[in-house]
Amino acid sequence: MRDGKLRWQTPLSQAFPPGFSTDNGWAFYRFPGRKVYAGSVYGNPDGAEGGARTRNLGTTVAAAGLSEDTGAVLWRDTGSTIGCFGTLDVAANPDDPDSPILPVRCRATGTATYHPDSRSNTFADLNITVEGFDSSTGKTTWTVAAGSAEALAGADVRPAVAGTTQVLVVTGSGPQVIDLANGGHRPPLAGEVFWCLADHEFDYHEPYPGGPGQPPIYPRQGGQLATACDTAGKPVTSALPAGAATAAVGANAGHVTVIATGDTFTAYTTR
Repeated sequence: MRDGKLRWQTPLSQAFPPGFSTDNGWAFYRFPGRKVYAGSVYGNPDGAEGGARTRNLGTTVAAAGLSEDTGAVLWRDTGSTIGCFGTLDVAANPDDPDSPILPVRCRATGTATYHPDSRSNTFADLNITVEGFDSSTGKTTWTVAAGSAEALAGADVRPAVAGTTQVLVVTGSGPQVIDLANGGHRPPLAGEVFWCLADHEFDYHEPYPGGPGQPPIYPRQGGQLATACDTAGKPVTSALPAGAATAAVGANAGHVTVIATGDTFTAYTTR
């Protein structure tokens, strides 16, 4: 849409494999510098509606890039999810509230099973690679092996924030700080402190309808709460994360960054 007019329409089937549908989940992002919309759509998981459902992470995920001007499909990539199931949708410029995300995706094998009773996921045979990509062509620009990093596949715990574009990922071989701007990575420094983020929910007075045989759903997704933490995700009170990490997590106003921590808002001087 532009200026109240429909400029183009592209059938989902032109960009994604047969059977893939937004009914199974989707995430799209705009990359204005390249005039590209790029995102992921998913295939059908196994299992009955309302019960545990298992997704093959190698065959039921796909990504594609579309021209912002014409809607033409510029590239397709079966087997990857842009933003890594919403866990690495990191702003290229945290000072700009309208900043595009960094072009990062995950490629995985193994399975993820969603359990509606606990609203949580379990994983089997998980092996993940984090990739940078060119949003215009879909070509991979860098890779980092992340092994069985459940935090990149939809687990409840998100990767901790280590800097402006850096995150802490607990890989199969131990924790690594990964720079999502260029793929650089290193072990954490001794005593290094991060911001651990947790999704916050609240109950809304109007529910979503539940699945077949399921009760109505009142919880809604809110923002994220931050806690200063170590490499194991345990709270730290004796030190603070680096100023760049604080600025990346909070709301910035001049030299002050405000972060939601538990039941309070805390302001930090970051510059």
